[in-house]
Amino acid sequence: DVVMVTMVGRGHLEQLGTIENIAKAKDEIYRFAPAKATRIYNLSNSFTRQMFEIHHRRFPEAKVSTFSEMNPSPDMLTVNVRFEIKSVEVDWLDISGTIAGVSGEARVPVFGVQNLTNLMAAACLCLEAGMSPKEIWQAIPSCNPVWGRSQWVHLQNGARVLFDAYNANPESMQAALDNFSNLK
Repeated sequence: DVVMVTMVGRGHLEQLGTIENIAKAKDEIYRFAPAKATRIYNLSNSFTRQMFEIHHRRFPEAKVSTFSEMNPSPDMLTVNVRFEIKSVEVDWLDISGTIAGVSGEARVPVFGVQNLTNLMAAACLCLEAGMSPKEIWQAIPSCNPVWGRSQWVHLQNGARVLFDAYNANPESMQAALDNFSNLK
């Protein structure tokens, strides 16, 4: 088994009330997974990093995989996947980084810097599924957003509208505003 929490944000406030309650609920996947399950952690998110710090001691026999944005703090030397964004365009992200020590670059047809986390999480899962770093780098340009997330809708009048409403929350709204403000 492989378990992962990509991040803790405010996407479930309606049901859980506070971000701390969201973190507690998401932490359950690590606490209740089989002891030998592979645990994947996002070291760029303060809540999931805290989960890593607790659980890698609690489950010493578990295999651990981690991901983080480039230029992490010096104590994160054993990160399995590290990416950074080289450029942001309306129709793609140019990224670079390392997957299990193998450097690479890719142009990914997704809008928004927040997708970097999703790409790193997917790369970690692919490693755990047995794909080689080279295979993962080759596959990354095939990634597409899921329904309701960072989707461009083409209107009959030629305009495009960003459809990013699935489980919309304060972080996703802020990400959309930040992405538009960073465009040339």
